Amino acid sequence: MTVSINAKFFLAATVLGISAVPAIAQETAAADFTSMFTQGKASFNFRYRYEFVDDANFNKDAKASTLRSRLTFTSAAYKGFSFLTEFDDVSTIGSDNYNSTANAKGEYPVVANPEGTEVNQAWIKYAVDSLSASYGRQRILRGGQRFVGGVTWRQNEQTYDGFRALYQGGSSLNLDYAYNVDRIFGPDDSSAQPANWRGENHLARADFKFA
Repeated sequence: MTVSINAKFFLAATVLGISAVPAIAQETAAADFTSMFTQGKASFNFRYRYEFVDDANFNKDAKASTLRSRLTFTSAAYKGFSFLTEFDDVSTIGSDNYNSTANAKGEYPVVANPEGTEVNQAWIKYAVDSLSASYGRQRILRGGQRFVGGVTWRQNEQTYDGFRALYQGGSSLNLDYAYNVDRIFGPDDSSAQPANWRGENHLARADFKFA
């Protein structure tokens, strides 16, 4: 389907970014299991975004004013193990005259910033020397993110559920595997766009420096 858009205006701004750090994560490994938490790092981030869409196929213009609130906790490493949890909440601030694909406002053009709260990332990782392996919901960014990325201009970031293994030495070899994609149309599935894509998706990449 071809959509003719006369004008499209984006305004994305981080209006407030606050780091609340009860205990800064240390570069050295934690001394015990409890120190994974006490030496971890918590952070808060707020991102406001306004998008205006004038689409010739609609009588009404879309005006989406949204705020993304993010809470992240990253643990310190203990015996090579570490973990991360991250929660996102997207809510409208002011105008909500737009089709988020989940709010049943089909009379407006689509702005894929649906409201909702979800777990954006939750993974556990083991790392030793140049090797690391992680399992859970995680951010995977490949190259310029043309095919594999987070679609981070949207408020609800695309993340991936699965196992990931990386080797980063003098020559870099990265191997990724994901079986579920948590998309920008979430957190809940809608009739227009599914929030989650499940399948056997294999992502692999190898980089080698010749000089």
